Formats: sequence, structure tokens, C-alpha cells
Amino acid sequence: AGTTSLTDQHIILPDDFGLKNYPNPFNASTTIEFALSMATPASLAIFDLRGREIRSWRFSILGEGVHVLNWDGFMQDGSPAGSGVYIYQIRTPERVSSKKMILLK
Repeated sequence: AGTTSLTDQHIILPDDFGLKNYPNPFNASTTIEFALSMATPASLAIFDLRGREIRSWRFSILGEGVHVLNWDGFMQDGSPAGSGVYIYQIRTPERVSSKKMILLK
């Protein structure tokens, strides 16, 4: 008689949350989109190339599914961000993912 082994199967989720922005490059505003596999606390931040956080959004709980956020090119203090490359980052307690975007004025 043969033996049968049962193992737990784990669903592998993408490491990048499906993180994307469009248009990229952009002028004036861009849409940032990401997906969560479960309800979780989350934050989205935008950094300049020196690593300074220029804009952030923090959510105590975001539900499972696709989320869309529009960035108007303004920093947290209300001043306009200059042309250049920026890093946007989604963070949950489980993982972090970052991508680049280009603001053209």
C-alpha cells in the first residue's frame, strides 16, 4: 500500500501589492493603485531621492481589494513638488513595496 502525504498549500501573493501608478511620467497628478489580500493597517508615502518623506497617507484599516489614490503633485506642507524622480511606497505590517515615478512640470 502506498502512503499519501498531505501538506498545507500556501497561496503566494505578489510582493509588490500590484503597486503601480499612471500616467508615469506625469504632469499635475498621477493615480496610485495597489491591492491588499486582507484588511490591514497600511500607509502610502512618497519620498524624494534624498529619502525625505514629502507626502504620506496613513490608514488604520484598509479592506481587502484594490485601492486607488490620486496624488496632485503637492507635498504634505501644501507646496508643489518639483520635477524629478520620486519613490512611492506601500507599507503594511506584513510587507513593504516601493516603485519609482517621474513628475514632469
